Amino acid sequence: MSSSTAPGSEAGTGARVSRGTARDAVDAQHARFGGIKWGAAFFGWLSANGLAVLLIALVAAGGVAVGLTQGVGTDTAVDEAAAIGLANRCVPDSQLEAAVDDTATAIAANSWFTSRTDKMLVDGGEGLSLGDGLAFEATHSPGAGPDMVERLTGGFGR
Repeated sequence: MSSSTAPGSEAGTGARVSRGTARDAVDAQHARFGGIKWGAAFFGWLSANGLAVLLIALVAAGGVAVGLTQGVGTDTAVDEAAAIGLANRCVPDSQLEAAVDDTATAIAANSWFTSRTDKMLVDGGEGLSLGDGLAFEATHSPGAGPDMVERLTGGFGR
C-alpha cells in the first residue's frame, strides 16, 4: 500500500508518506478509475483490431493469389457464380448493353399491375429475414393480375 497510518488511527485517515510524485499520480489514478488504464486499454484494443484487419487482408490476398494461379477461366467462374446464385445471368462485356436492353424491355413489358405489385412486395419485405419476407409476400400479395392468365399460357414470353 502506498500510505502508512499512525498507530490507533483509522485506515486512510492518518499521516501519509509520499513515495514520489509519479507514484502519487498512479495512486490517484487507481483511486479515481479503479486501476483501469483507459488510454492503454483503448490503444491496446485499437492495435489488436488493426492487426486483425491486416491479417485478414493477408489471408484474402493469399486466397486471391492462389485462385489466380489455379488456371480457372472466366467461363468457369461465370458458370459457378450463376450456379451458386451469386448472379442471375452473366454475359461478356461485348454483350452487356444488349442484355441490359433486353432486361429493361422485359420489365417494361410487364403490366402496370405486375410492376406495382412487385414494387410493393419488395418495399414491404425489405429488411426482413427470408422466412418473414416470404410470409409477408404470402399475406400481402394482391393475387393474379388482369393479364396473368395470358402470361401464364404464353409461357412468360419465352
